[in-house]
Amino acid sequence: MVNVTKEESKFEVLKPDVYVAEYKGCQETQILNKKTNEMDRVLKHYWEVVSPSGVKIELNEISDTKMTGKNKLNAIIEALVGKEIPNKETINTDTLVGKKARLTVKNKKVGEAIYNVITDHLAV
Repeated sequence: MVNVTKEESKFEVLKPDVYVAEYKGCQETQILNKKTNEMDRVLKHYWEVVSPSGVKIELNEISDTKMTGKNKLNAIIEALVGKEIPNKETINTDTLVGKKARLTVKNKKVGEAIYNVITDHLAV
């Protein structure tokens, strides 16, 4: 688990591109499932990239808590270890902290706000 404070990183809208990012860890949390109106357990993953202007930017994303073959958690872990993970293999995400992956980042506009969205995970 990682504790991230606002002083450690800043927010900046990144230009859509592929960025090398350092994995800072993940923590289990709950989010509201809008379809079932129930709370779902998820993992919130934290990444750090350096913007073209030299600012450290924190990115985060949500995934399932278990690898199911080709879900987002599989994509994150496979990008960090650089290989496909066989079914039923267990990976401790704490061992991945500090590793790097290439993230495809796009922008999503919600109202007047623009957010960085990770759309793909690639090995370095």
